[in-house]
Amino acid sequence: MSALYDGNRKINTIHILGMYRQNEAYLSFLFKRFHEWEVYYQDVTFIYYFIENNSKDNTRELLTKFIKDRPKSKLVLYNLKKDYENVGDGTNFNRISTLTKLRNLLIDKITPLPKNEWALFIDSNIYFQDDILSSMFDQVKPTDENIGMMSAYSQQLFLPKLHSPNLTKPAILSHYYDTYSVVDTNNISFFPKCPFEKCKVCTRKAQNTDKTMTTPRIKKDQPVAEVNSCFGGFVLIKTDVLNHPQIRWSTMCLNLDEDKSTCEHWAFCDRLRNIMKLKIVVLQNVDAIYRTI
Repeated sequence: MSALYDGNRKINTIHILGMYRQNEAYLSFLFKRFHEWEVYYQDVTFIYYFIENNSKDNTRELLTKFIKDRPKSKLVLYNLKKDYENVGDGTNFNRISTLTKLRNLLIDKITPLPKNEWALFIDSNIYFQDDILSSMFDQVKPTDENIGMMSAYSQQLFLPKLHSPNLTKPAILSHYYDTYSVVDTNNISFFPKCPFEKCKVCTRKAQNTDKTMTTPRIKKDQPVAEVNSCFGGFVLIKTDVLNHPQIRWSTMCLNLDEDKSTCEHWAFCDRLRNIMKLKIVVLQNVDAIYRTI
């Protein structure tokens, strides 16, 4: 049994949020982790808020059963008439605008949350060790350091054939997978690469015309790296941020012919920093976490 601390403040409650569709297989892993947390962190109350969108597998039934045993938790059911399309690198407007709508809908259904607590967003297909919460809060004293949002260093699990024809087995190469969301403190995006010096993929020698090879990267000796924007699929956000009605995700079509969209996290993080005057960080040493697809 253990406790969690935000600096010297004992954490009594963590609100866990997620959007899940066609995630029957992943939920077996996720629920196992939740049960482990509930046993290990007996002084912490975990409250769950999920939104499910018209799954064709047993995702809805599994979420309903899980929530049923937790009376303070909430499941929002949504039936999107026409599913979004994931095209190319996933920056298409139809996909991002739909996910933005669902994420905002979930927040609007559950707020206001108690003040000065933490909410944890977990995206689908994110796999992590059972001690990740302890690792995150051991790295930093977020409230004392004026941090409103902190992301684990969520890596991409590179799979043979799917990600690289040269791989013979799955590999983790220190690559922060959510490259579209990340913007450094100079307001520079390295997309489709990530901006971290520790990445073994994005720092490989490239053509001389590639400006990402000559632009300063986020140093690997910065365990708590401040950024202007990120998400990473496993991110802690202060409840005061989510309670503010003007701090929501939004996007716009960037290129009509190519169906490109601005990243919804850019807008959310900009509002968090400018309205709440809080910092956003990536915890580079909390990297025992990966996304599969």
